[in-house]
Amino acid sequence: MDRPAYLAGFWGEAWRLGFALVAGIAFYLVNWGSAYFAYGGEYPKQLAIPIVVDLLAGLLAILLAGLRRRFPLVIAVLESLISAISFFSLGACLLVWASLGTRRKAAEIIPIGVLACAGSLAGALAGYPVQTSLDPVSLAMGEATTLAVFAVPTLVGVNIGNRRELVASLQASNLALKEAQSARVAQARSEERTAIAMEMHDALAHRLSLVAVYAGAMENAHDWSAEKVQQSAGVVRENTRKALEELRSILGVLHEDDGIELQPGFAAIPGLLSDARRAGTEVEVRMEEEMSWETLPEAAGTTVYRILQECLTNARKHAPGQKVEIAVGGEPGAGLALDVENEIPSEVPATVPSGYGLVGLAQRARLAGGALSAGRKDGRFAVHLELPWIS
Repeated sequence: MDRPAYLAGFWGEAWRLGFALVAGIAFYLVNWGSAYFAYGGEYPKQLAIPIVVDLLAGLLAILLAGLRRRFPLVIAVLESLISAISFFSLGACLLVWASLGTRRKAAEIIPIGVLACAGSLAGALAGYPVQTSLDPVSLAMGEATTLAVFAVPTLVGVNIGNRRELVASLQASNLALKEAQSARVAQARSEERTAIAMEMHDALAHRLSLVAVYAGAMENAHDWSAEKVQQSAGVVRENTRKALEELRSILGVLHEDDGIELQPGFAAIPGLLSDARRAGTEVEVRMEEEMSWETLPEAAGTTVYRILQECLTNARKHAPGQKVEIAVGGEPGAGLALDVENEIPSEVPATVPSGYGLVGLAQRARLAGGALSAGRKDGRFAVHLELPWIS
């Protein structure tokens, strides 16, 4: 079980200060123990004050070490000065110097190292706390020892600082990757919803427009024979059934992981044109020589099918009774071209806009790597589609 953050911080600081205390006691005992034996097993009276000062200064150094993160440079200066008169304080100095090293600033580390060596040299020259030899070799060895005691924890601190920076960088990279992944997932979901909406519109609008045409004709056809009424009712029933099947097919992909499967292609276009003709729309198809629906690039099949489906639906809704002319052309390397045109009647029937028609067609064309334009042209409504020819 993870500890609360405040407990983790408390114990982390407690063991560090505990280490400073234990290390300080070790330095204190080694120094004054060696002095005890050097004086023949008895301390001179003049050492009583230095021994007490060393102890008190060391305890003060440990208390100051608790402020090293708040005032790193100030505490490092004070600890280095105290180390000149207290061996007990060296435990706290190790902790403070290591903490200073984690900042990895040479402008701070070098002056503190010089100050520590200067304090040690001043103490040796002053004979404090114990008079030692003042020959150059002894002084040099003392300064080398001080420098080593300073350098080791400082280098450890630098290594810790580098590791913290690496960990922080990895955490930031991981967070950025998670955010990017979340953004990709959100974008994929948005695109999936858009694709589902387009599929539902393209599939259902065509079928329901056929149902509306036949239902409207049956409503106003008082002189129809029973056979014709039965035939029209069959068309309504058949297109209603197909609309439900297509709706189930589209909604079924919500329970799958492979996304929307766009099934209709060029092979389904003749059936689409037959449905339109049975609904009363005159459809004329012109193709270049040696071209048929089977010879066109299958990669563009779904896009062409859905766009033709929407064009026929729009013609049936907005220009009933008008002839729809379809022209197909193109070749490998030049691309595939599709033109759909119909006359604009003098009176356009009132319809409820879906909001997905031409906008959805243009988006579908862009997703397929092509372009679509639509608008009025010499009293006709024309849709022009260009797609890459990908075999």
